[in-house]
Amino acid sequence: IEPMASLTTLLSSSDGISDSLEVESKPLGFSFRAIWNYRDYMLGFFIFVLVIALVILSLPEHNKYDQLIKLSMLAQSKELVDSWNNAGIEWNNKYGLTQTLELLDVASVWLDCYPESIITKSDTTVIQGLSQQKFWENLNKIGIQVMHTNPIRKSGGYNPGTKNFTPSTDGGYDRISYSVAPEFGTDEQYKTMVQKAKKFDCLIAADIVPGHTGTGPDWVLSLMNHPDYKYLYHMVEIIEEDWDLLPFTDGKDTINLKPDVVEKLKEKGYIVGEVETSIFFADNEKDSNWSVTDEVLGVDGIVRRWVYLHVFKSGQPSLNWLHASFRAHQLLTGDILKSIFDLGAKIVRFDANSVLGVEKRDSGLAWNNKHPLSQVVTDQLAMFVRKVGGWSFEENMEAAPKDLKLNKNKGTDLSYDFITRAGFVYASISGDTSLLNLELEMLLLEELDPKMLIHSLQNHDSLFVIDPHLVEDQNYMYKGSLQSGQKIIDEVVENTDAISTELDFRTPGILFLSRVVLFLR
Repeated sequence: IEPMASLTTLLSSSDGISDSLEVESKPLGFSFRAIWNYRDYMLGFFIFVLVIALVILSLPEHNKYDQLIKLSMLAQSKELVDSWNNAGIEWNNKYGLTQTLELLDVASVWLDCYPESIITKSDTTVIQGLSQQKFWENLNKIGIQVMHTNPIRKSGGYNPGTKNFTPSTDGGYDRISYSVAPEFGTDEQYKTMVQKAKKFDCLIAADIVPGHTGTGPDWVLSLMNHPDYKYLYHMVEIIEEDWDLLPFTDGKDTINLKPDVVEKLKEKGYIVGEVETSIFFADNEKDSNWSVTDEVLGVDGIVRRWVYLHVFKSGQPSLNWLHASFRAHQLLTGDILKSIFDLGAKIVRFDANSVLGVEKRDSGLAWNNKHPLSQVVTDQLAMFVRKVGGWSFEENMEAAPKDLKLNKNKGTDLSYDFITRAGFVYASISGDTSLLNLELEMLLLEELDPKMLIHSLQNHDSLFVIDPHLVEDQNYMYKGSLQSGQKIIDEVVENTDAISTELDFRTPGILFLSRVVLFLR
């Protein structure tokens, strides 16, 4: 602009520079100085265009991160918190103590269904099928008051290279978004289902997964060491000098670590070592609860390799529940707000919430099973559910009767019945109620009301007859005499095996059933 102003001033000057500067009569009669100023103008304009071009060329990188952030649950959580705060309803509900009886007053008979096990008409989504008038009329006739949809949100992973989402590796328990999974429907369809249920005096129960997520945008941003996503997971950067301790990933994003590598990393102070819980273990697939990533380019241009904890599968990185950033809390409270405040569910299930803490011991395996942090987090999340206006229940197989008694007034409002379930199943297949009687006595000894338990069959594909709370070397009054827990377990397994053999089942102590498929026509 400045060269142009100089040129204009020059051309309009009354005294001019030379007699040759007569624009009206001689349009090409510029002086040398005028031409020089014109060149300055063009040079400035060129530099301006070049700067703009460089800025535009740099935008794709920024857009890549912006898009990932928009897709992340942490970003969605902030928006949900603002919406809830603006609604002015934060202090409308009591939340400090459990509300078991209040929940049972309105919802004591439940239907548990899996979206993957539902077949609808070809032009109807699963959620639309669950919203049909005739379906709800039939549920109302048999007295259903709650429908638990089980995992129905987008799950799996995200590939930043292809910008494609990858499918779930654990039946929807590896959540990567608060939104309903497109293969089941939409958020708006879910809200319609909630309203349809309400017309028949029925509530909808949703799910959250406090222990881990999938490998979605939040995970990708954490691997990139984005400052707003650091510390969300139990993951640690391995300095390049120690990369020789780590195996090659052979082109994979991650690879599971062998126990000897886990021990070496523990000795170097990187991690707490192997933990107590062993789920989904399989030779050369999951040999430990720790995996390592391939080289990952960070947002700061630095290449890193990470080692991370996953109590479940490698595609389910564990959340870090005790860090000053409290990002895990942000992510899960956002999930609760999405379930109740936005989608309209009234009840929320906590999946596998007994393994949220992890702590190094002086020797042996790290402490994560029934760690006190798990109960603290459960209590906080349960209170937040009540504060938002809902109720909660937990799937905590590790909770013995004494644990339920200790937390019955402050945690979730209900718990799955892992106390008498094995006894019910064993009695059903064998006709022997001795185990069930023993389990009911265990409840009575702790002064626990069976009302606080959700009495259901195994909520997956199998029926377990082994009571997880019998202590092997402890004696119990069983069939009129004192018997060790181990002897009772052996008898139950032996009898179950005999029945399983007749029915062509093969796994000791477990009856596998084909999943029930619900046809909505």
